[in-house]
Amino acid sequence: LSILRQRLLCIRDSITASINIPVKDLSRRSNELSSTEKSIVLVCETGSSSPNAGETLLKEGIKDIKILKGGINEWKMQNLPLV
Repeated sequence: LSILRQRLLCIRDSITASINIPVKDLSRRSNELSSTEKSIVLVCETGSSSPNAGETLLKEGIKDIKILKGGINEWKMQNLPLV
């Protein structure tokens, strides 16, 4: 999972086994995601920033991208685990 949120928010609420990459750093740090064989799931606060981040990753050559609908807010409303 890739978390696309501000660092302060990520410290408070993170999904297990996720990587926090702020949107502003995504192009520079895309190599951290390109080496994985797994799907990349983009998570932002509400789901509204993830599509733009997905476009950035597509331009960087990363193809297997998913977006968590509703973002971390929906994750929390569903009472799914956070660390």
